[in-house]
Amino acid sequence: MWDEIRRGESFFLTDMELGLLLEAKGILSFQGFPLLHLPNTEEEILQTLFQMTGKGFLIAEGEEFLVAKEIGACLEILEMARGVLGLIPAENQFPQLSCYPGDEVLAIEPSAFREETYKIWRMSWRDLEIWIKGSGTRIEASYCLKGSQAPVWQARLKNRQMGLYLETDKGEEKFSPERLKKEIEKMEEALLR
Repeated sequence: MWDEIRRGESFFLTDMELGLLLEAKGILSFQGFPLLHLPNTEEEILQTLFQMTGKGFLIAEGEEFLVAKEIGACLEILEMARGVLGLIPAENQFPQLSCYPGDEVLAIEPSAFREETYKIWRMSWRDLEIWIKGSGTRIEASYCLKGSQAPVWQARLKNRQMGLYLETDKGEEKFSPERLKKEIEKMEEALLR
């Protein structure tokens, strides 16, 4: 199942690498996971740039650094996203996924193997459904607009053999990430008027 999702490239970035990329892109506000270690000194910045060049995330051109195409595409989604969708499997609280929605979804999750490292990748809304279905029988979901700590939408999703369902006060109703995409677009339009 996971092979179906990970058709595109995924990247493992340390919090210092991610922080440096966000700053270079002019993204001053990041929601999802706390970035605990950011490069502060000139030495840390240069060391982080060197590591990212060695990994192929940056391309050195004279005294400038260019972001590699696929990482750049991930950052574009993050830059354009108006909010963050948090998904937490109820059974074991891990893995947690922060999604930045647009035409595609940028997914960021903490690495289970390396501290202060995050896996990032782009996926379709259909791929998001596959991730949800592979993450247990219940998922806690919440959506926050950029700059806000309070969710504008919260839900509990149930994963059944017949598909995904949304728990409501009246019971359960069929649910899909495509529907979620439309709900997010409506919420954003209404809140940003």
